[in-house]
Amino acid sequence: MPANKVCDFCLSEAKGLFSKYESLPDGHTICRDCKQKIRKYNLPVEYDLFQLLVVSDPYMREMIMGNYLEHHTADETIVKFFPQPPYQLHKGEHLINESEASIKVSKAAIPYTVAIDVIGNITGHMINDIPDAPAGVEAEVIKGKLYETDIALYFISKHFVNCHRLSDMVRSGDDPAAIHVLEKKLTFTYQMENTDMFFMRDTLYHKIVAAQANKKQNLIYINSENTMTLTPGIYSIPRNIRAGTYYISALNDLGLNLRDVNGHLHDISNLERVMLNEGTLLECTGEYQLRINPKKTSSEE
Repeated sequence: MPANKVCDFCLSEAKGLFSKYESLPDGHTICRDCKQKIRKYNLPVEYDLFQLLVVSDPYMREMIMGNYLEHHTADETIVKFFPQPPYQLHKGEHLINESEASIKVSKAAIPYTVAIDVIGNITGHMINDIPDAPAGVEAEVIKGKLYETDIALYFISKHFVNCHRLSDMVRSGDDPAAIHVLEKKLTFTYQMENTDMFFMRDTLYHKIVAAQANKKQNLIYINSENTMTLTPGIYSIPRNIRAGTYYISALNDLGLNLRDVNGHLHDISNLERVMLNEGTLLECTGEYQLRINPKKTSSEE
C-alpha cells in the first residue's frame, strides 16, 4: 500500500481518497489549506522561506528564520528578500517594507499642494505628520504607501507625507489590519492587509543585520554584576537568564517580547521593569539593558 502524501509546508498527512494534496513543479507536496494561506499573502505557491512562515504557528516563525540563516549566508538572504528598490532612498538607508495603506484624517488638515513621492528627496520641512482624525470632525480616508526603512517609517500620499521614528511604531502585531504609531499624544493608524507579514519582514531584516555584524543568537554582554545587555536572539528563563525582576533600558529599541508559559506573546519593550519567570522566553530583535537594580537618577548620583 503506497504511503500517504505529506504536505512539506505544514507536515500534515493526507487522509482519505479525496484529500486535496498536489505536487509542485519543484517536487514538493502542498495541501489545499497551505496553498490558500500562501495565496492570501499574494506569494507564489512554491517552497521558500516566507511561504513556510505564513503557514506556520506564530511562535515557530523566529525559529524557522534562524534555521534558514543557519543554511544561507546573511548577504545572500538580504539580496534575495531585501533588494535595492528602483527609487532613491537617503544615503545609507535600506528598505524593509513597502505596502499599500490608508489613514483616516481630518479633511481640513489635508494640504492642497502635491507632496514629494520619493523617499530620498524628503527633507524635514516636507513632512506633515497628520494624525488620525479626532472624533466628531469631517474626515477622509487617504490612500498611499507605507514604507519602513532601517531609519524611519514613512507614509506617502498624494498630498502629504508622514514620517515616524521606528521606536514609535507599536510592534505587538495584535491588529491584523493596521499598523499603529504612538507619537507623543498623537495616534496614527495605517490600515493595511497582512500586518503579520510586515512584522515578519521586519524581524527577518534585523536578524540578518545581526548576523552580518557577527552577533550570535543568545549573545549576552555582562556589563557588571547587576547589569547585562541583550542582543538579537531568543533567551530561555532560567537557562540563559536567571529568573527574577529586571529593569529595562532600550539601547536600540527594535523589539523585546516576552513569551509566557502558555505561549502568549507580550510586548515589554516599553515597560520599566518585568518579572521573568521560569519557563518563559525573551525574544529580542533590538538591544536592551536589563538591570537587577533601578537606574539611579541624576539627583541620586
